[in-house]
Amino acid sequence: MGRKQPSRKRRPRSKKFRPSVRPWPATILAIDPGETSGAALFVGGRLQGVWRVSGADPAKQVVAVAQETERETELPLVVVLETWAGNIPGGTVTASGLGSAAGMWRAVLELAKHPKRRTLKVNPMTWYARLIGGRKTRGKDKVVSAMLLRFPELKRSKGIDHNVAEAVAIGVWASRAGEVGKVLPKKTLKAHAFPTQFDLSGAKEVGS
Repeated sequence: MGRKQPSRKRRPRSKKFRPSVRPWPATILAIDPGETSGAALFVGGRLQGVWRVSGADPAKQVVAVAQETERETELPLVVVLETWAGNIPGGTVTASGLGSAAGMWRAVLELAKHPKRRTLKVNPMTWYARLIGGRKTRGKDKVVSAMLLRFPELKRSKGIDHNVAEAVAIGVWASRAGEVGKVLPKKTLKAHAFPTQFDLSGAKEVGS
């Protein structure tokens, strides 16, 4: 008899989340972390404001605005933070800077007592494939152009650069992303006529 081949362990499948056909009833703060971060605030899928953020104090102010918006609208705040996985364009120096900036935002959110469950991470490849198409390598100009086309009012702002444009893009993705719907309270979903149970069978992950 031949020798029995050792069985190969299957890699665990990543979670699949079905995107919503309409924006979630949520306040969303989307963040593209960096030495100068981009931040964008959405309510019910509508863009409310954008910021260029350098340092912890301005970040605290942006989070405070987002939390005040949450209280006024009574729509739960979900923070979506871009996080790279794998090789990062720009190498070790870029990776160090992005990690430091993301850590600063997480510290600010913790200080503001934002629920950790509603702080989500998204890989740029995920939202880029959904909104722009293809793989995100050197697509900064494409993101800026696409967001200016979608939100003409951004042209009147002098602070629009690729950081802000990417934060806006993350917010657009998050407004319908299944990952966001999964962390929203059931009472919020029910009040806005959203299903409180998610059938994930056969769902395809955005960007896969």
